[in-house]
Amino acid sequence: MTEKTFAKVALVGRPNVGKSTLFNRFLGKSKAIVDSTPGLTRDRQEAKVNTEGTIPFSVIDTAGFEHREASTMQAKMWDQTEKAIQESDAVLFIVDGVTGITAQDEAIAKYLREKNKPVICIVNKGDVKKAEETIFDAYSLGFSEPVLISAAHGHGMEELYQAIKPYIEKNAKTAKAEDKGNLVEESIDEKQDSSLQLAIIGRPNVGKSSLLNAIIEEERLLVGEEAGVTRDSIFLNWVYKGTNFELIDTAGLRKSARRTDIIERLSAKKTQEAIQFAPIVVVLLDITRALEKQDLTIVHNVYKEGRCVVIGLNKWDLVKPYKRDSYIKYFKEQLGVVLPQAEGIPFVPLSAKKRLGLRDLFNVCLNLYKVWQKKIPTSRLNEWLEEVLSRHQPPLVRGRRLKIRYITQKKARPPTFLLFVNIKEGFPESYIRYMQRQLRQAFDFPGVPVRFLLKKGENPYHKKD
Repeated sequence: MTEKTFAKVALVGRPNVGKSTLFNRFLGKSKAIVDSTPGLTRDRQEAKVNTEGTIPFSVIDTAGFEHREASTMQAKMWDQTEKAIQESDAVLFIVDGVTGITAQDEAIAKYLREKNKPVICIVNKGDVKKAEETIFDAYSLGFSEPVLISAAHGHGMEELYQAIKPYIEKNAKTAKAEDKGNLVEESIDEKQDSSLQLAIIGRPNVGKSSLLNAIIEEERLLVGEEAGVTRDSIFLNWVYKGTNFELIDTAGLRKSARRTDIIERLSAKKTQEAIQFAPIVVVLLDITRALEKQDLTIVHNVYKEGRCVVIGLNKWDLVKPYKRDSYIKYFKEQLGVVLPQAEGIPFVPLSAKKRLGLRDLFNVCLNLYKVWQKKIPTSRLNEWLEEVLSRHQPPLVRGRRLKIRYITQKKARPPTFLLFVNIKEGFPESYIRYMQRQLRQAFDFPGVPVRFLLKKGENPYHKKD
């Protein structure tokens, strides 16, 4: 399937000039982490801007331009920035209106002039008086008239839109001409807002970014031996079997007590947001590292959020064939101890390095997503309830017999059921787990969270004389 194209603009500049703040301003929400710490952005982040009154376009946030040596993290970060510049139709070169034009700004300007790309110079932090002086100095960088803005407060955004409008319109016309032969595909592709989000999470250095690079067959995300390479949640679009996925790479999760700096705490917060909003969460484990309590805690927390959980076993190619069954058995046993109600969570063997198991992963995710959305007719549920109660009556609570009078499915995503009971307080958790297990088996709900809510009262549909 061809992807509908939009004009792309890349945000470029030295660290801490406000690129991520402007990125968030374009989107109207805090998608990129923003902090005063220099070098916070590492991977390039791309998103579509669809502001009222403007033609949709894509904006790319990039890492700050820094001095770099070969094979260093700074070199890898700049490689990502260079790719963003190559892909873009225009470059927004941002300078800090408070600190003024620096030698580093002049070096970046020289580099951009050599790239033969349209460049719009932006003087940020324009709400500070010093910025008015910087606007005159910015002419020396050799570009057209600078645009004065405040990304933090939204000042000057209309002028900025007018400056980039010619490049957006030019690319929009090109995209329209290219898409004439793909009308059916275009109608599917335009449903970007309905993309199925799939987040990949786990401890640091288990191979999350490597797995996403393997999926898209491109070195799109930074990888390295050191922990904490990924800091922000990165969103990538991908299509599998006609389904639009939004893949989310996340920062590694460590125990709360070990998150020692502001960057790690911000990264962890972004990962938690991804878990809350992505219907499907792949918890990635490194098969060569011992299963730790933190791994099981991550799975438990995702399950409590009501998400579809898939456990990916990375580096499966390093496991001897005769040991593979025992590995999966071990992981299932450990998970069963911590989360017995999560019966049926699927395990998918993977190898990011060898690109093994990727189709299996997406097939499992699609099947699990269907189950997560499933609704059961009320009549079938109450027939099932009669059978369950006849096999195993609820226990006594303070000398009174528990009665479950009726059941109905309140919602899907996750499957949530409402039980009408005569005693709500003190209802035994053990009996709830028994009913969850029976319902999974009867209606084929493997691996997804099943929730039961209790309501005291009679059958609301019982006809009274």
